[in-house]
Amino acid sequence: MRRVIYPPAECSPAYFWIINDKIDRDECRWQLDDMADKGLRSVCFHPEPPEFRPILMETRLDLPYLSKEYFDFVREMVLHCKKIGMHYWLYDEGGWPSGNACGQVMAVDPNCFRQQAIARGEDGKAYIKTLPEKLPDGRYAYPNLLTPGVAETFIALTHQRHLEAVPKEIGKTIKYVFQDEACFCKHAWTWDFAEVFKERKGYDIMPFLDVLIADPTDDAPEEHRRARIDYQDVRSQLFAERFVYPIRSWCREHKLISGGHFGGEDDPRNNVLHGYGHIMRVLRGLDMPGVDVIWRQLFPGGRSHIFPKYASSIARQSKLDLSLSETGAVFGNGLTQEQFKWLVDYQAVRGINTFVLSCYEMSTRDHLLYVNPRPHCGPGDPQWDCSKSLHQYITWLCYFLRQGRACAKTMFFYDIRSIWGGASRGERAAQVHENASQELMRRQVDFDFVDDDALCDANYSKNRGVKVGSMTYDTLILPREHDMDPRALAKVEEFKKAGLRVLDETQLDQVEPLVTLDPPCPDIRVTKRQGKDYDLFFIVNETDTPKKLKINFKSKYSKLSEIDLCYGDQFNLTTYRKGDSVEYTFGRHSSAMFLLEKDLFPFATHVTKLLDDEYTPARILNEGWTLQAIQRNWVRDRFLETEDFSENSPVIPVELGDWSQYLGKEFSGKAVYRCEFELDKAGVYMMDLGEVKYSCLITVNGEDLATSTWHPYRIICELKKGKNEIKIIVINTLANAILAEDTLPTWKKLYPKQRDYYDAMERKFEAESLPSGLFGPVTLKKSPYLPQ
Repeated sequence: MRRVIYPPAECSPAYFWIINDKIDRDECRWQLDDMADKGLRSVCFHPEPPEFRPILMETRLDLPYLSKEYFDFVREMVLHCKKIGMHYWLYDEGGWPSGNACGQVMAVDPNCFRQQAIARGEDGKAYIKTLPEKLPDGRYAYPNLLTPGVAETFIALTHQRHLEAVPKEIGKTIKYVFQDEACFCKHAWTWDFAEVFKERKGYDIMPFLDVLIADPTDDAPEEHRRARIDYQDVRSQLFAERFVYPIRSWCREHKLISGGHFGGEDDPRNNVLHGYGHIMRVLRGLDMPGVDVIWRQLFPGGRSHIFPKYASSIARQSKLDLSLSETGAVFGNGLTQEQFKWLVDYQAVRGINTFVLSCYEMSTRDHLLYVNPRPHCGPGDPQWDCSKSLHQYITWLCYFLRQGRACAKTMFFYDIRSIWGGASRGERAAQVHENASQELMRRQVDFDFVDDDALCDANYSKNRGVKVGSMTYDTLILPREHDMDPRALAKVEEFKKAGLRVLDETQLDQVEPLVTLDPPCPDIRVTKRQGKDYDLFFIVNETDTPKKLKINFKSKYSKLSEIDLCYGDQFNLTTYRKGDSVEYTFGRHSSAMFLLEKDLFPFATHVTKLLDDEYTPARILNEGWTLQAIQRNWVRDRFLETEDFSENSPVIPVELGDWSQYLGKEFSGKAVYRCEFELDKAGVYMMDLGEVKYSCLITVNGEDLATSTWHPYRIICELKKGKNEIKIIVINTLANAILAEDTLPTWKKLYPKQRDYYDAMERKFEAESLPSGLFGPVTLKKSPYLPQ
């Protein structure tokens, strides 16, 4: 496996850099430097012009969108990214959804580009309605992405002009393009839809218009169900062919990778309800398919869903094997570093290997924090100062999950036609889809989704299995009740005769897992990457309960090491032999990357990892603590402000627990805990801080030892005989300041027309993160090793 000192810039997470205020070029360059200082080597420039949402999301960008002045600024930022070694994402819209260029696409040809939809008239009959070219506030409406010429106009206005602005950086400093939630309207139509439909399906769709906008029922005639399915099929084909594919073609021509996501991917039912029609088909139109994790679609202890695998399956079946996630929007500023890491791990173990995080706002002046979805990550957020660990972790994780190829031998049929047909049959298909795919993950089985399109294009490789793009599978999970395209079904029958194993949702226990766990543990998730002479296993505990397990890796290699994903260091586990089980304890919400090789890496560190029970309990430090506030983050009248107290604030004797009784419930910032204690004997100790809310910097006897931002909050340190002093700077979140009593009234006064849909949701989430401080218990356990 290729070793690097540090991964390339495109492996780094990027934040959406929200360009939302008057441009100060020096400030913008400083912000890029600030991101780089926090371990970031990638940024996604995200403009929000005033015309994006002038009433609901008021912003103050003072460069006309896509003007010469705008591209002069873009050029300066791209060149500064080049100077500091940063990768720059080309975000293709002013706001979202992609495809409109903030009204400029519609303005080119409003008569032709207007949306059309099937609607019900006053007489109760269905008809084709042409929607207005302008919105009530006078802005041009979103164009019809099913109409020929819209994509080409959009490309000419956005992508091509970026090429003209920074021609030497396209494919170099700029490698990725982000397409955001492009869509069509409910019951979408276009001027040549009936003609195209008849050409592809062989019958006239016009007599079925009433059927297409009525709710599906179980007792509907079969021809009605067929019309629904065929309408959805053609609609999604046109969206892919006329909008998604042309952008991908332009990107490929200019050595760019087209990436992005579509809205509402988290539920298979949304193939009908949202504006993409067939999630697998349209994701296949991107070279870096992606998903959106927003407003807690995923969250520790909450909802669990398989949808990141839609993007990673398509990616694995392509040559590039790159898949992305936009993660974090509308989670609120109570989102902790540990929760952020959990979201990344959850998706990474399901195959995602590129992350765009939300968000770094260029300006929070006049409480633009209220206008844009939170969290705000950047200056003014107390967690920002300790975010480098998270950024480095994601960078190394994405680097290793891009090595080799995914080792998944099982494919799961995505029954899109049943979902399109709707009624109870569609609901059953969605439930089987969710339940069976989750059960495979609980059994440590990795798999990819395939749809009718993929099976129609698949081939059988002798003695290997079914080849779908770059992946080869020997097993197909096919639900007992399904509606497969006849052409795909014929292919499956052909593959079965050649040796393909076909199982249904009741036979999942026959699929071989990637690892064997003792005892069996349904809370552990595993993915495997396979290279020429190595296997990588990424294993995640998604619960808040520690798991002590014996792991037997399904690998032909015997040299086992663990990779530290915060620094990329490799530690050889010298006690492991091929066929053995290795004992390992996964802490709450923890993960581990294991590497099995033919030969040991000569520069790796040889270690014997101690289990928790190999340390001897020494003492609990539950007395003698003091607390001193050293920095406070405020939501002031016009700005986010940071106030440094230095050594001027009082030192308070405290008991461990929530610091609100000492600092107030509205305190966001940093406070330092100190404790002095004596030992009879020097030695190497494990110091465990117990519960910390939410990040901390640990100093022992004047030496800064660690920044700890997720469980376990522990370090290995040398303590001396006699007096020792520990200092722990604890950092909470911005949630306390945001939920101060006077904050929301101030925001509403400044933005009386602002829709607070996002804010109301965020405030609910933020309230969960109010408890703050060092909770402990702080324990010392002695190592059997002597000090070096």
